[in-house]
Amino acid sequence: MHLATAAAEIPRLVEELTGRAPPASRSAAEWEAAYGRVIDAMISAKEFPEPGRKSSRPPKAILDEIVRRAMHPEKATERTALSRALLVRLRKTTQLNERIFCLRQLAVIGGEESVGPIAELLHDADATVRQYALGALECNPSPAAGRAMVEALRGAGEPAWRVAILDALGRRRDAAAQPALAERLADRDDDVACAAAMALANLGEAVPEEALTPATPRRSPARVSAQLHATLLRAERLAQRGDREAARTAYARVYTTAKAAHLRAGALAGLVRTAPEQAVPRLLEALRSADRQLQAHAARLAGEIPGKDAAKQFLAALPQLPASAQAMLSEALAERSQAAPETSKP
Repeated sequence: MHLATAAAEIPRLVEELTGRAPPASRSAAEWEAAYGRVIDAMISAKEFPEPGRKSSRPPKAILDEIVRRAMHPEKATERTALSRALLVRLRKTTQLNERIFCLRQLAVIGGEESVGPIAELLHDADATVRQYALGALECNPSPAAGRAMVEALRGAGEPAWRVAILDALGRRRDAAAQPALAERLADRDDDVACAAAMALANLGEAVPEEALTPATPRRSPARVSAQLHATLLRAERLAQRGDREAARTAYARVYTTAKAAHLRAGALAGLVRTAPEQAVPRLLEALRSADRQLQAHAARLAGEIPGKDAAKQFLAALPQLPASAQAMLSEALAERSQAAPETSKP
C-alpha cells in the first residue's frame, strides 16, 4: 500500500472502529488486519489528530475506546479479531510498555483464542510481563485459562510466584482448580501454604487444620492464622450462597478458636448476620470479656439485632457487665430504641 494511502487510511479506520462512521463489511481476517493496522500506527504514537475534534487525544485512549466498543455482545467477530491483532503486536514488539499495554487490553477482551500465547508469557524472563500475563489469564472467561494457570502453578519454582498464581486462582474462583490448590496446603513455604488456604476459602471450600500441617511437626503461627482467616472467608462465601447454617458453624468455630480480637469480631459479625437470635449469648460473652475492643464491637452488634426478646436479654445482663461494657451497651440500646419508631413507619 502506498505510504500516503496508508496514512490516510488510519484516520478513516479510527472513525469506523470508534463508531463515528458506519462499519464496512469485512471477513474475520479483514477485521484482524484492520485492527492490526490501527494498533501498529497508534501504539507508540505520541498524539493522533482526529477529524472533527478541536484537540487531539492520546492514541492509547483511542485504542481503549476501540477495545470497549469491540466488547459489545453483538460484536463477537470483531472482539476475536481485535484480540488476535493485539496478540500479533504482543509477539513482535520488544518494548515493555507496549507489551504491558497489549496484556492490559487482553485482560479486558481476551477469550479462548488468547490463552495459549498469554500462557507462554508466564515463563517470560521479565517479571513484570509475567505478572501482567497472569492478570490477563485471571480475567479470561475461558476454562482453558484456569487450566493454564494451574499448569503454571505446578511448574512454579519461586515461592513468591507460587503465591501470585494462588492469589489469582483464588480471585478467579475456579472450582476446577480446587485439587491443585489443596496440593499446596502442605507446601514447605509458609506463605505458599497460607495463600493456598485463602484461595480455597474463596471457592467456599473447607480448609481442615491438618491440611495446613507441613513436613515439620509443628504448625507455624502464620499457618494457624491462615487457617482461621480462611475459615472466616469461607463462611462469608457460604453466606453469600445462602447456606446460612454452614456459614454459622464456620463463624462459631472461628469465634471459639481464635485469639486475635479482629478475627473474633469478624466471626461475631457473621453470626449476627446469619443467626441473630443465636448470636445473643456470644455477644454477651464478648461483652463480659476484658477486651475493650471486642466489647465495643459486641455492643455495636447488639444494637443491630432486631426483636424485643434480644433487647430484654441485653437489659437483663446489663448490671452484671463490666463498667466499660455497660456504658457501650447502654448507648447502643438507646440508639436502637430511637431508631425503632422510624423503622416501623409505613
